[in-house]
Amino acid sequence: MPYSILVVDDSRFDRIIIKNIIEELGHIVIGEAENGKEAINEYFKLYPDIVLMNLLMPVMDGIEAMKFILENDPQANIIVTSSSSEKEYIKKAIINGAKDFLAIPIQKEKLKEILEKI
Repeated sequence: MPYSILVVDDSRFDRIIIKNIIEELGHIVIGEAENGKEAINEYFKLYPDIVLMNLLMPVMDGIEAMKFILENDPQANIIVTSSSSEKEYIKKAIINGAKDFLAIPIQKEKLKEILEKI
């Protein structure tokens, strides 16, 4: 069964690439956001099965947005993404409830593997 997915990234280019990969895997992108604040609004409007959220964004970063979403919907499935390999930031995301981490550029097989675990 295909998942409905919200893609959150401040880079329009990265959102397009991620959206294409998700659709190639047979899932549906039901919304997009370019910062954490928009992600919160879109999440509670759409209630996607999964959120793919970049950690480093303007206005509100991915960790703060993720914390807010999970405080209000503990069942949310959030996968964090980042082009940064800062281990402390990634560790903080996982400790705060992220289901997994994906490095940007996203590899199709890695995303498929993570989605199959959810």
